[in-house]
Amino acid sequence: MRYLVLMLKSLGFLAVSLILLFIFLVNFTATESRFECAGIITSKDGSRPLTLYLKLEEYRWWWAVWSKSKGSMYVEVPTKYVEYFGNLERAGEQIQVRDMENEFRGIFSTLSKKIGIQLPLNLKTDLFEGDCKRIEN
Repeated sequence: MRYLVLMLKSLGFLAVSLILLFIFLVNFTATESRFECAGIITSKDGSRPLTLYLKLEEYRWWWAVWSKSKGSMYVEVPTKYVEYFGNLERAGEQIQVRDMENEFRGIFSTLSKKIGIQLPLNLKTDLFEGDCKRIEN
């Protein structure tokens, strides 16, 4: 009987520990930053000013156990579309942006807050270059 009680206590402790670990990983796996980026979008039809919004999620070091990506990025062109980039690589102060097929699509500087990115993904025709400023969530 004592063995059964000890075993149940051990299983309960293990279950609580796993739940706490799961909560920790879910809540503290990524840091999120949001930016408003004003710049110029260039396409075969010419250039025009554009403001887009960027949500950057940078994964913590332990995320490398599950994924090669260092983060993810959402780029929104208001009233038009939202693009998802799920493969980011860090190179010093630059974040290299790649699509899900691992094709290079652009770069974001965490130092100067400048971005150059190919949009939209399905057409691969337009290039946006601009300056970003951090905004609140």
